[in-house]
Amino acid sequence: MDMFKIVLLDDERLILQSLKEIIPWEKIGCVCVGEAEDGNKGIELIEKYCPDIVISDIVMPGKTGLEIAEYCRNKVGCKTIIISAYSDFSYAQKAMKYGVRHYVLKPISTENLLKAIEECINDIEKEREVNDAHGKLPQDVQKLAVSSLLFRIACYGHSLSETERDLILNLTDFRQGVVVAVKFLDIRVSSQSAKNLLAEGAYEVKRCLEQYGFSTNWGNSDTMLIFLCFIPDLQKREETRQELLEVLNTCLAGLDERYGMPIATVSDCFRDLSDVHERYEQCQKWLEKAFFCKKRGVIARETVSSICIYEPDKERLLHYVRHGNTTEMKGEFEKWKRWISHLNTRQEAMNAFRELYRNATISATQIGMSEKPSVETGGILPQFESCQTIIGRMENYLNMICEYAESNQSVVGKIKTIVEREYVNEDFSLTTIADQLDMNASYISRLFKEKFQENFSNYVLRRRIDQAKLLLTTTGVKNQEIASQCGFSDSHYFERVFKRETGFSLKQYREQFYKNK
Repeated sequence: MDMFKIVLLDDERLILQSLKEIIPWEKIGCVCVGEAEDGNKGIELIEKYCPDIVISDIVMPGKTGLEIAEYCRNKVGCKTIIISAYSDFSYAQKAMKYGVRHYVLKPISTENLLKAIEECINDIEKEREVNDAHGKLPQDVQKLAVSSLLFRIACYGHSLSETERDLILNLTDFRQGVVVAVKFLDIRVSSQSAKNLLAEGAYEVKRCLEQYGFSTNWGNSDTMLIFLCFIPDLQKREETRQELLEVLNTCLAGLDERYGMPIATVSDCFRDLSDVHERYEQCQKWLEKAFFCKKRGVIARETVSSICIYEPDKERLLHYVRHGNTTEMKGEFEKWKRWISHLNTRQEAMNAFRELYRNATISATQIGMSEKPSVETGGILPQFESCQTIIGRMENYLNMICEYAESNQSVVGKIKTIVEREYVNEDFSLTTIADQLDMNASYISRLFKEKFQENFSNYVLRRRIDQAKLLLTTTGVKNQEIASQCGFSDSHYFERVFKRETGFSLKQYREQFYKNK
């Protein structure tokens, strides 16, 4: 078996010598073909030997380690491992941007470096297996050229010369057909492995489609697969399209678990090469909804929800988080989940996720949580995460903050938690709190006024009025129902109290809000 070629780069001669000695190169199937103490000489070595792996310091004379990593990714296609004394995350972030497989800190741990090398070797072997698999596909140069042309037409609207058009029509049964797009979500792989997985997935889906008699050309972008499936009989195009949808459902259901949650869509029929790009964009638009899917399957057409769901009160959710009200927090989060699942695009949803995460982190700081809980990704790259996966991570994050708040509450905190949970009940009183905490009601009343600079009854009334304002401006609920939801058993009494406290009738307040808005 051929040895894996390694190039070592570091501006310190002792470190280069150490790198050659601490790793059992021959034992792991590697050979060091060259070493250099500056980046420019490193580039010369890489051009000369075309190594499989480059291990480079990040700061060197001439080219830096990051510039070398970018060169390796774009020009040579080899793996890069960065070694550095800089633990600053910004360095590691830049390294990842340039396709660096591993970032190893100095002083160098033999175990960590060996692990990084072995993982690079594992990636290289997998890529070679994929390339071997691709060898099973037709190798005729003209057919590959046609496949490339069709892919460019679909994705970029590439205009054809007369020669190119004749080539396509002569070498394929291309007349009319549909565009099929497949997106993989929740796959747990590295960036490089993701590309390999897409290539393997393309082979599997193509094989399945052809097994059911569909003639295809295929290609793939960074995050999805594109197929052109030809339909011989234009008169049966809808019937054939429906059959294709069923075949895709069967195919996706049978894919291995490592493909995560594949979602496919099938465009309307194109009748000529000039229609292909338009049908590709149609698929792109429909696949926007893939992010919100909960299981593998096919999106048959673009779906627009007729349900109008208002964005829930985020401050109320965060209030429950800060006060450790786990049950109430989960109830509010359910509303938030329903709302986000009805957004139109992934970008809108991601903006909402980021905003909630930022505010939750601020809330954690406010309650004294010095070590913020980590949000585990489960090894899924951001571009492949589904909405449901991110919702699960967000819910775990809120739960951890909520549990911390609940376990660190003082007596005053517990009193406020009960007030926030119970103030909407019409029979809520100091006795309710006294019973739950097994304390004297008079003592609770004095403590409440001392801590909140407001007597208990005024505070509860203010919270009820604030809740009424919220319901008036975010829902179409009737006044009687609002009264009930805010702890008032008598709707007429509620209206009198609301006007006394705000200076507006219920109708005036609602109208004034929408007028200002």
